Formats: sequence, C-alpha cells, structure tokens
Amino acid sequence: MRKFLLLALTLGLAGAAQAEGQKPGLWSVTVQMSFIRGGPQISPEQQAMMQKMGINPLAPMTHQYCLTPELAKQEQTPGVNGQDGCETRNLKHSGNSMSADWVCDGRLKGKGQFQMTQTGNGYDGGWTFAGTSSDEGMAGPLEMKSSIKGQWLGADCGKVKPMPR
Repeated sequence: MRKFLLLALTLGLAGAAQAEGQKPGLWSVTVQMSFIRGGPQISPEQQAMMQKMGINPLAPMTHQYCLTPELAKQEQTPGVNGQDGCETRNLKHSGNSMSADWVCDGRLKGKGQFQMTQTGNGYDGGWTFAGTSSDEGMAGPLEMKSSIKGQWLGADCGKVKPMPR
C-alpha cells in the first residue's frame, strides 16, 4: 500500500512542476486514490484498529511542497521514471494541459495514463493504472485510479523544504 501511496503522491508533485506557467512557491497537493480491482489486503480487524487510531489508508492525502524558481523552469517528465521499473512515454503538452503514458515492468507490471490541466492558481488531474503487483499484501491483478488537485498557497515557502528533483 505504501508503494502506491508514494507513487500517487510522486505523480501529483511531479505533475505540478510540469504545468505551463507553474508558479514557484508553496504548493499544496491532494491525491485521492481508489482501487477498482485488487488493492491492499487489510482485514476488517486491521481496518477497525487503524480507524481507531485515526488512520484511513484510502483517505485523500494532502502534502505541501516548495517549488523553487529553478525547478519551475526545468522540463521534466512526470515522476515515475526509474521507480520500480516504471518509465514515462508519450509526454504531450497542449496549452495549459499535459498528458503521458507510463509503463511498469518491475514489482508493478502494467500500463497507466496521466493527465493534468492548469486552472488559474492550481491544477486538476489524475492517473489510472492497470496491471499486476508482486508486492506482499497486494499481489495479483490491480486496477486503480487517482485524482490530483494542486493549489498555489503563496510565493514564500516558509519552513517547507524544496521539492526534490
């Protein structure tokens, strides 16, 4: 589960750095994942224990990051390249939108698509993935989707560290 949450968040952060006219500064990104097929194998008892602790593994994740002026100017592909045998293909920019395909041939095997559109001081987008996982607790067929929403919070990043390249 952790691997998929990190992948979702990475795609959201990396996608943010790609929008035409992306503003440097402090950003907030929220990622909501859902599993259509497969997903985490969490027993009802484990789910109840997690909920008592205030943890919901499928709740939206929100993260703040700092986009430096240097990173905002760089051309990068959405951030799955090299992660668990995944690579980005067919990156396309059109006005305030971008899209890409990705192919994974590691612990994740399958294909996905990513799309994002800049909306004023933010962006909206999402991704899909269909394939298989060999990760413990999630092995087998897998189909999932995610929505991503980013919002520019201001030019000053405060104590938030810059987004890694």
